[in-house]
Amino acid sequence: MLKNSQDCACRAIDNHWAATPRKRRPFVVLTSEDDYAEVQKVVSVSMPDGSECLGSVWRTPDGELVTVRKYMDPLPTYEDGFELSVCNGGRVYSTPETKNIKRWRNAARS
Repeated sequence: MLKNSQDCACRAIDNHWAATPRKRRPFVVLTSEDDYAEVQKVVSVSMPDGSECLGSVWRTPDGELVTVRKYMDPLPTYEDGFELSVCNGGRVYSTPETKNIKRWRNAARS
């Protein structure tokens, strides 16, 4: 049985791939320090064949980028912004987590 954060990551990736076929913006799955390793595993097995991974960033054969990041991580500098999905495992956010998630959401909108 999948943990809540794993289930969230699985649904987020499935929804990302199901989006209208086009050049998508980079996709960031944001999660907690506690769930990071498990979410990263789910994303890894959800990537298309031939995808390459460097740390926490995967590049598909079509050149699309998917990454798993933690709330406190620095923001990526993607030229056209990025799409964001937050997978928290069903826990209540702490005040610092809430501030960091808002920071990520604001950056994703730009």
